[in-house]
Amino acid sequence: MGARKMLDKLFFRFTRNKNLINQSIYKVCLSYIKAYENVNYDYRVNGEKYLIKILKEFSPQTVFDVGANRGEWTRMAKEFLPIAEVHAFEVVSGTFARLNENLKDQQGVYLNNFGLSAKTGNSRIFMDAEKDTHSTMITNELGREYFHLEEVQTKRGEEYCAENGIEFIDLLKVDVEGAENLVLDGFSDMLDEGRISVIQFEYTPLNIYSRFLLKDFYGLLSAKGYSVGKLYPYGVAFKKYTPSDEDFKGPNYVAVHESRPETIKRLQLPN
Repeated sequence: MGARKMLDKLFFRFTRNKNLINQSIYKVCLSYIKAYENVNYDYRVNGEKYLIKILKEFSPQTVFDVGANRGEWTRMAKEFLPIAEVHAFEVVSGTFARLNENLKDQQGVYLNNFGLSAKTGNSRIFMDAEKDTHSTMITNELGREYFHLEEVQTKRGEEYCAENGIEFIDLLKVDVEGAENLVLDGFSDMLDEGRISVIQFEYTPLNIYSRFLLKDFYGLLSAKGYSVGKLYPYGVAFKKYTPSDEDFKGPNYVAVHESRPETIKRLQLPN
């Protein structure tokens, strides 16, 4: 019997009893796995800040922050990319007021009180009365008792770019609580033409309700010439999709277009 099978047999026997010792070991193991798999939403330490620092080497000019919330990420991006123009989008009116207050004095930041999506027009968003970071366009049962509906405005990303003379996006950051695929759909032609260099998108339990899985992100982006991988504190684990990746833990994945091989090389997580 191999060592792995012996260990499995030992663990199965040891864990039959759900006593306090086993419960404590289980919790410690879960904490370790959470840290190992980078299940961390703090942009300062989960790799989002590291991504910006690396991209600074390539002098990005145009950055989109879709789902800007109160502007913390945009402010951080401008600290590292002072010459870049950042276009920030926040669909929730109350949150946008805070965003505007926080960033009103920032040069080169364009604030938009509407969302980016697959269609231009009106939409509905489920508002979380306790945490505005949890507001979503995706119908779900996660904390439903705290939600109320609000009508909001959305626009296709390519329409916004055409109106503002934007031909190319260096970094498209998307954090819209399960509706990331709708944002990408609004950039379909630009994605086909490789006019978006780097995409950072969130993947969470809300993708269960949107029914757009990690497999679908890989399929969509790989077909358009993007390398895709999970973001870690010090790099991106670019790899092919496997079903075991479908854990709904997130938080962030990165896609880089094949026309940017040096960026891919620079971001590749060390073995």
